[in-house]
Parts: sequence; C-alpha cells; structure tokens
Amino acid sequence: MKRIISYSFFLLLFFLLGCKKEKDIKYFYYVSATKESDLGMPISEKANINLFNNELDFLANKNPIKTGLIEDGKYYITKNSPQPDNNSYWFRINLGNLNNLRYKTYKISPNYERTTVADNFINYSAKVSSVLSTTPVRVQINVYNNGKPVINAKVKMYLRNDDYVKDIRAKDYTNVAMNYYLSYPWEYDKNNSYVTNQYFDFLNKNTDSAGTVIFENYEPRQYWFRIEKDGMNNAKSIFTTGEPLPDDNNITTVLDVNIQ
Repeated sequence: MKRIISYSFFLLLFFLLGCKKEKDIKYFYYVSATKESDLGMPISEKANINLFNNELDFLANKNPIKTGLIEDGKYYITKNSPQPDNNSYWFRINLGNLNNLRYKTYKISPNYERTTVADNFINYSAKVSSVLSTTPVRVQINVYNNGKPVINAKVKMYLRNDDYVKDIRAKDYTNVAMNYYLSYPWEYDKNNSYVTNQYFDFLNKNTDSAGTVIFENYEPRQYWFRIEKDGMNNAKSIFTTGEPLPDDNNITTVLDVNIQ
C-alpha cells in the first residue's frame, strides 16, 4: 500500500512539473532623460523626441520615423514586447531650450540585459540615458546691399580661413582626411564614408524676406562665411565672426554684412 501511495505521489509530482507554465519573456527598449543641472534624476516635464533609423537623417533632422513625448523621464520604443527590437536608433530630444546634442547621448542600441526575474516572467531591457543641456551657439547674419535687405542670398559656413578662400564647403569634405570636426563634432565622418551632399545642406542657408539667416546649435568657435547673390558677394566686407562665438545659448551674435 505504501509503495502504491509513493508511486502515485511521484506521478502527481511529475505531472505538476510537466504542466508548469513557461515563464513569459518581455522586452523593454527605451530612452531616459536627465538634465545636466540635475544628473541622475529623471526629468519631470514632458519633452519632445524624434526617432531616426539612420545617422544621416538624424544629422540633417529629416525624415523621423517616430515622434513622441518623454513622460516620467522615459520614452519607450517598445514596452512589454514578446519580441526584442534589434534595431539601433538615433534621436533628438527637445525640452524648451534644452536638447541632447552637446553630450552626444543620441543613439540607442539593442544591448539587452536581464533586469527582472520572477516566478512567471523575465524582463530584458535595453536603454540609454540622455543628458539634456543648452547647446551653443546662435549666430544671425543680416545681409544688405547699399542698405537694402538682400532676399534669398546664399550663406555658406566654413571652419577655417583656408576653406573660405578655397570655397571648400562642408558638403565637400566627405573624402578629405581631417583632424578636425565639421561644424558639429558629431558630423565628423571618421570613416570617410556614406556622407552625401544633401545632408549637409543645413550648413548652407538662404536669407529670408528680411535678408536674415540664423544658424543655431553651433559650437563656440570662430567661423568664416561666404555670401552670394546675383554676382554679389561679401569678399570686401565682413567674412568671419572674428572671435569664437560665446559659449552661451542665451546670446545671439548678430552680424550686419554688406555685399556688392
């Protein structure tokens, strides 16, 4: 009798173990945001985020694949997903005058780690913490001809006087061996590959109906610029900022330039 009971117990135990439900596996893929002034603490405000599937769209700020809001300090690309998202993404965050560009925390990759283990589930997470700060700088160029605003004049920015003289535009730098960055350090193509002209057009702008052009989020350094319109240019006028632009996002450097 004891042998029958013991045998029945093991059969029941085997049955229960065999019927034990497999653990659910969930994947979380997200961006968290913190302020430079409050590192480590998630932002409490809502911030806009644009997601890009390649670096070039990110650099040019074109063709976002997703737009959304960071809420409670996080933006989930996927949440509670039974399958992992194995794509890398680039992203831009804006919160008032703060963004995630200065600290270069703008890419997320699917490096999943096991974060939670319980009786009936396992969670894996991949994340990046993005630091928000002000990004210098802002420069405004007002273009005139004999005191009248010049509309639709093309303004091209350069990093060195030699580049200005030789008219080596940013979009022509692609296969040049450089030991310096383009206007933004994250634009420098260290592998001399895949950078195409269209994505550097945002370094060249045309003046608006007031004869004005504004360049934002530049680094605090000296720049040279070439202005052209209907055979006129700024060769005999101002063609450089002179001094490095101030490292202050609240300051706009304004230059009045006459072309002829």
